[in-house]
Amino acid sequence: MIVVVTTVIGLFVPKLREFIITSAEFYQSMMTYILTSTQRNRMTGQLRLLVDNVKRGPDVQRIHLVGYSFGSLVVLDTMFSHASAEPSPLPGVTSITTIGCPFDLIRLINPPYVMSRQPSFTTQDPPFWLNIYAPVDVLGSNFADSDTVQQPSVGFRVPADYATNTVAAGTGIANPGAPTPSVVVEPQRWPDKNLAWEPAIKKGIINFLMLKSLTTHSTYWTATKEDDSALAPVVSRITSGRWS
Repeated sequence: MIVVVTTVIGLFVPKLREFIITSAEFYQSMMTYILTSTQRNRMTGQLRLLVDNVKRGPDVQRIHLVGYSFGSLVVLDTMFSHASAEPSPLPGVTSITTIGCPFDLIRLINPPYVMSRQPSFTTQDPPFWLNIYAPVDVLGSNFADSDTVQQPSVGFRVPADYATNTVAAGTGIANPGAPTPSVVVEPQRWPDKNLAWEPAIKKGIINFLMLKSLTTHSTYWTATKEDDSALAPVVSRITSGRWS
């Protein structure tokens, strides 16, 4: 039976062996990144330096950071620092976009990863955070505890002034829509908006057997036209200035 199933999967995914090897390399790199600080500090430091250099341009007014997959973690770790002290703000960053971000997988494997973050922006000028995910993509997070939820409700633990949650006077931070102010959770910052990519394709047994839930992670960019890629809604929002 194992041979038959493997053969059938091989027919649907001719490059299955290459896909498994590539996925293993991705997970190894990701685990090294989230569990050790050396590589994370180096990569976030390089991104901060890049933003600083770009901002020095005479005609640069706004900076938009876009991260895909593993790269989205670098963007988030730069904008929401692990440092115990408040980092210096990154001026000019108008928006951040995460595409196929493996946030849910990481907080499952390493729950402390989301704790005690210090934003690299001021409360007066926060960047708009757009998250693009495919519902069938097991790596792409919707920043929620349920696959059926369309808008985010889970994020990084941040100081209360930066939280997306609403403040219940005298009781701490309460979730939006909480029945009473006594429902208290930790202050969190999550995306301002979720955008589902190919929302008609859902998780299911057929898509699982055909590895659709895994291979979809690479299809955000496989469109023959740029207008059909996941970058199109980002470019549209950048040019129009309308993010909500």
